[in-house]
Amino acid sequence: MTVRPQRFQLKRAVYAAAVTTLAVTLILILPQPTAAQQAAPALNQNALTFLSQPDWQFRLDLFQLMLAQRNVAVTRSGDDILNRPDESIIILIGDLERVPTALRLQLQSFIQRGGALLAASDLDASLPGLFTIRSGPVQASDPRLQYEGFSDCPRVTRLNPNHELTAGVMELIANRCGWIDSLSPQLGERTEVAALPNRVQAPRGVPSGKSLIATLVSRDSRYGRMAVIADHSLLISGMLLHGDNSIFAVNLVNWLCAGRRRQALILVHGDLIQGGGLQLSPELLPPNMAGQPPSLDDVSRLPRETLLEFANHFVTGIEDANLPNELATGYFSSLQQPYYFRLLYLVAAVCGAIWLLRQFFRRGNEQLSSVERLNGPLALQRVQSMINSDDYSIAIRELSRHLFRQLTGSDAARDWPMAFRELQVDGSFLQKMSIARHLIVLRRLATGNNSSWLSRRHFLKLAGMIERLLTLHASGQLRVRSSEGG
Repeated sequence: MTVRPQRFQLKRAVYAAAVTTLAVTLILILPQPTAAQQAAPALNQNALTFLSQPDWQFRLDLFQLMLAQRNVAVTRSGDDILNRPDESIIILIGDLERVPTALRLQLQSFIQRGGALLAASDLDASLPGLFTIRSGPVQASDPRLQYEGFSDCPRVTRLNPNHELTAGVMELIANRCGWIDSLSPQLGERTEVAALPNRVQAPRGVPSGKSLIATLVSRDSRYGRMAVIADHSLLISGMLLHGDNSIFAVNLVNWLCAGRRRQALILVHGDLIQGGGLQLSPELLPPNMAGQPPSLDDVSRLPRETLLEFANHFVTGIEDANLPNELATGYFSSLQQPYYFRLLYLVAAVCGAIWLLRQFFRRGNEQLSSVERLNGPLALQRVQSMINSDDYSIAIRELSRHLFRQLTGSDAARDWPMAFRELQVDGSFLQKMSIARHLIVLRRLATGNNSSWLSRRHFLKLAGMIERLLTLHASGQLRVRSSEGG
């Protein structure tokens, strides 16, 4: 935990009075146990036991006491939690990167099926498909925002007045907190509960106005929900005595227990709060990768029936785990924003480079393999040589000039038709307009010195256009008269 022992040191009498007041408040505010679980004397005895321990300020005993008042038992069985999500709460505190992978992969499905998740940490954390937290500590330069003069303990007053977690809360006291960098919208709609003050700094990033606490309610389940807090100190016993942190904690427990919650799994820095190992079914744990993997030769010698069965099981497993969607959505949503845009730019650059290389090699390999000699009036030896050498720009210029020589009987460019009135076409007005437009394009190619690169596809299109115009001229359907001859 991040609370330092010399901080918030009050006199022993003041501490005792505050703790007594808090315990009485909890007993009055929280619902009393049912008749089947009347254990108030034992509960009070447990409270006295943990209050007598020297490190009680840094533990979660008061928060556990609130859960116990709601008849929520702490368990160490991950199977029970995951198999009955609508009756369960998962609480992850501290270093979230140390949470077992087998459990991390189940959290999104757990919420979608009605489970409640509380994640609180002031360290860098990223749970793909859920959220990312960036570490601080956030520093308040304004003395009015500094609690008892400590710049890294900001007063948080930007609270959502319409949220259940802030009922009766006027001020929260954070301690070396971070901030929520992103919260995935794929599970449901995000709601901000508390935001950091505007005038705060951090060693990296811009935390001003960022969320300190946010919640999400699943769109797939009525009671599926998640609360994310970028400061796990808000839940430890010592910090519940400052500001309205204890009222917030009571509201948080009530919000998490909505429905029929009866059990909770609490992990602090990836370890069970009760000690011991987390109990999960073997199929949820990562497979044992010890030993040499099978070679391709070993796989190729398997019977076809075995390979088919293996492939079917493999594909079915991927579909059941929803792995492609998890990778496609969870990974990118967990990226920090600068890295996200860098990745987009990198992907765009790679795609652009691949396209340019394809164009380059396509141009270099665009050879008219065994090019057939053009028949009829286009069978010019010089043009044929240009086509074979991939010099399409000069070839189309020579073909265009050959067209106008055939149409006008003149080698002079000034005699080549350009005006619409110079054309005589046997056909509709639209056909005459189309031919005139083609001739304008071809005349520019024939009279210009354009040496820009021309693709083989464009060349064939223009050559086909020239061939059709020559065919119309040979059949008498296209004639040209000089502008002088009227």
